[in-house]
Amino acid sequence: MSDTERGEETPASPPAGKPRPGGRAAGPVRRLAARFALVTRETMERRRAVRMLGTRLDQMSETLKDTRARMWAMPKRTDLVMGQIWLRAETADARAATEIQRLKDEVRRIQEDNARILALFETQQAPAGTACGAGDLKTGALDRAIASRVPAGDEPRAETIRRMGRYVEHFRSREPVVVLGCRRGEMLEVLQSYLIDSYGVETDPASIEFCAESAFTVEKADPVSHLASLPEASVGAVFCGIAERLAPGMISDLTKAVARALRPGGILIVESTNPANPVVLARALWGRGDSVPVPPEDLARLAREAGLVVEGFIAEEPPPGSPREPARLPEDLAGGDLAEVVASLNRLATEIDGLANPPKRYALAATKPG
Repeated sequence: MSDTERGEETPASPPAGKPRPGGRAAGPVRRLAARFALVTRETMERRRAVRMLGTRLDQMSETLKDTRARMWAMPKRTDLVMGQIWLRAETADARAATEIQRLKDEVRRIQEDNARILALFETQQAPAGTACGAGDLKTGALDRAIASRVPAGDEPRAETIRRMGRYVEHFRSREPVVVLGCRRGEMLEVLQSYLIDSYGVETDPASIEFCAESAFTVEKADPVSHLASLPEASVGAVFCGIAERLAPGMISDLTKAVARALRPGGILIVESTNPANPVVLARALWGRGDSVPVPPEDLARLAREAGLVVEGFIAEEPPPGSPREPARLPEDLAGGDLAEVVASLNRLATEIDGLANPPKRYALAATKPG
């Protein structure tokens, strides 16, 4: 039975093209909700950006505070460093003044000695008609006066042995070592203490006797003749500590003889007094003339002409108290522009110290190629 037959009515459908009830109001609500969500999201993003900006500003503020504190502290550190630099400069000036005064005293002493020597010349003049040989002027009171004026040049044995010890590292595994002009055997004693095979060459009978009593092996010969008598390339190392007592021509012959006797890789060390030292130069100019310091550049030139390779120079250790401790910057300023200024001033102070008090001795190290 249909609904019509039962007398029930069917709900009528809305006409085509007309919206359902409530559908027109739902669209604006959805759009409003979407816009609200978008505004909320943008608001949250802006709040997060504001918080990040605040954090960054706080960091920048702390950095500015730290920078300001360092800037306030920098003048104090700079004053401290400059104070150290000025102290070093004043110390160098004081040392230079002391050295100048010492040289003045040396010159005054030399002048007084010259006056005494001239007086001896006048008192030892031969009577008229008497022949006077040149040798007479080198004997008697005049010779004693010169001898008393010029130091013998022999330093204490312990000091010489200490100085010779700095060359040992160059002689290891380079045996045998020939010591030319061994004198009292200081270098031989040092080499024997390190069990390095060595022997000396000497012409002075007293030195030979002294070395023999100390059980050192010493050949009596002049350096050039002895080296010429050795087989070629038969020696590991040669040490010569008497360069200032040799004539320039003999030094040239010596370096050539050494180059012949050395094995490939062998080493020559020549020690000489330093003409850059005022005391050494004064003694050479006013002394007997048997000790003439050899300039380093001349010694290097002669070694190269002989076919040797100059490895460098070994300077004598500076006197006690020099060089002084360089000025240093605080750690937080070590990498700044001020560090370069301090380094330059330190180098300048070292150069001034070297000019005011240069070493009395130096040594040339040269090797045979091959």
